[in-house]
Amino acid sequence: MLTSAHNPTDIRIFHKEAKSLQRNGYDVTVIAPAIESIKKDTIIDKIKILVIPRYKSKLLRPLALFHLFIRGFKTNSDIYHCHEPDALLSGILLKLLKRKKLIYDVHEHWPVAFSENFPSFFRPIIRFTIEKIEKYGSRATDHIIVVIEEQKERFVKLGISSKKIAVIMNTEELDVFDTAEIKYLGYEDNFVISYVGGFEPHRGLDTAIKAMPKILEKIPNAKLLLVGGKGSGKYENELKKLCKELEVKEHVIFTGWIDFRYVPSYIASSDVCLVPHNVNEHINTTIPHKIFQYMTMRKPVIVTDARPLKRIVEETNCGIVIPSGNYEKMADAVIRLYQNKKYAKKLGGNGRRAVEDKYNWGEMKKRLLDIYKNS
Repeated sequence: MLTSAHNPTDIRIFHKEAKSLQRNGYDVTVIAPAIESIKKDTIIDKIKILVIPRYKSKLLRPLALFHLFIRGFKTNSDIYHCHEPDALLSGILLKLLKRKKLIYDVHEHWPVAFSENFPSFFRPIIRFTIEKIEKYGSRATDHIIVVIEEQKERFVKLGISSKKIAVIMNTEELDVFDTAEIKYLGYEDNFVISYVGGFEPHRGLDTAIKAMPKILEKIPNAKLLLVGGKGSGKYENELKKLCKELEVKEHVIFTGWIDFRYVPSYIASSDVCLVPHNVNEHINTTIPHKIFQYMTMRKPVIVTDARPLKRIVEETNCGIVIPSGNYEKMADAVIRLYQNKKYAKKLGGNGRRAVEDKYNWGEMKKRLLDIYKNS
């Protein structure tokens, strides 16, 4: 597996895909940028980790593709599994030179997501370039993996055969959450509203904070837990400033980045869980891990009307859908679940049944193994 954009122990790449393949008899190597805890080549859970330099500067990142190619060329691989369009470039070269199979794994709508890192004048150029890389690069692959049906639709519009594309969602392994050690966090006397994940403007966390004044009128003991962080820190500072301006800072908890093994404890402590992502072209073609984590732990969810989120929540009846950015509607939804605990419990139960029946990693793993058997 090759990536220049993710950590060696990324949840999807390492903990789900690589581990599933290794447990089913495959010899797996992950080539990824070094991190503080993994600075040199190592073996974790029988999976080889080969590190390449991590370049923080956007201008130097193309050098990572050179290192990715060199390390990939030196491995004796039958299949090259590339994550995101930058690694795809290295993968195509490896396929041509080594005459091996190539899988392209797409986590997000990268033409849009990556172009957002640049000034508005350059964004159309960046987007156009990445779209062309994906369109023509995808034709060189043997299989394409996407995280949601809406992403598959995007590739079909690019002229890629639907038969070549498999949907492998960011669902969870039920045993990981069912056997997790749950720690009490001290919020037993509060009505807890939680968000778990990264902090970037498109995550819509400002919507959740703006909903708090109205929520507190009806639920004085409400607490909003924002679990996670990272990023530049600038957005988090803006959120903390917003809390102060709205006089809700005593009711909004920023936990900071936490180890994944503590995530089940925070979800277990919650009464309602949020996916408040702002709707845009990017969010409409991806799906976060967190919604399936919430559903696994029987929590009612409140999501915005991004296409995949809306579709899954309405299909499974596991929560409430609100318009993107509408903090009044978010507050109303939270209050409704607070006032009708029987309804909230029903939604949580529906979510759990959905992940047991369909939206779980066991089902996704079968699709992954089928791809490898047919490669």
